[in-house]
Amino acid sequence: MIGNRFYDILGLPFGASEQLIKKRYKELAKKYHPDRNPSPDANKRFIEINEAYIYLLSKDKIPAKSFEEQQREKAEEEQRAYREKAWNYAREKKMRDEEELQAFYHSLRLGWSWFAFKSVTILCGLVLVVMLVDFILPTQAIPEVVTEYSNDIYHSFGGHQISLIKTKSGKNLWTNEFYNKDFNYNPFFILESSQIFQNPITAKIYAGNQFSEIPIHFTVYWAQFALSPFLLFPIFMFFYKKDNAFFVIGHYLTRYVSGVLVGLYLLTEDRWFHLITLGFF
Repeated sequence: MIGNRFYDILGLPFGASEQLIKKRYKELAKKYHPDRNPSPDANKRFIEINEAYIYLLSKDKIPAKSFEEQQREKAEEEQRAYREKAWNYAREKKMRDEEELQAFYHSLRLGWSWFAFKSVTILCGLVLVVMLVDFILPTQAIPEVVTEYSNDIYHSFGGHQISLIKTKSGKNLWTNEFYNKDFNYNPFFILESSQIFQNPITAKIYAGNQFSEIPIHFTVYWAQFALSPFLLFPIFMFFYKKDNAFFVIGHYLTRYVSGVLVGLYLLTEDRWFHLITLGFF
């Protein structure tokens, strides 16, 4: 027990009386006082005697703490204070980061950013619907005249041999497996196109008392199926209500990928004009 240790320091039996403790303390204090005892261990011994005296005469018997114990408790207290400060800083930083992140999510649904996103979404939805209608409607036959052609032959997918022709209306078409020099004898042909966007599908040339069909390569008519997911994606993101990384990525993909693709689709071959006039012009 701690109390026994202090009795041992004073050289007294356990439970010695207060009078005896005071008497013994005076004897030892005179003997080991640093002013009277030049011994190197006298100061340490004098401190121990005082700790024992204070403890044994205290009513609550609160253990006197050595210098080492005081230093250890001080260090532990400093560590606790440091940990608490670090924890509070981390908590405040997390709260600030969360507030900034929420403000960023909120900004994507406001102002110019949200206006651009909605505009692209509406445009993609409109083009998607018209593309679907255009695919269902019967094709239209447009008379065309070849004004120029190339004798160069290129290889397309599946090993098809293709070559380029230009029409009077300004279309550049890639014919498949066709000898372009035959246009020298008959430059007229019928171009089958979609009703609204007027996307070329196939060409028909009259030869040998009958129409021969010439497949057209690199036509956007069939590429519309590959474009459709990029038009559907903005519509999905418009109704996506979660604030997370997917929403941020989807927001920018809508504006800078779907927006660019639908813009290129409409600006080439005057499709924007065909959309406005619903294919009548």
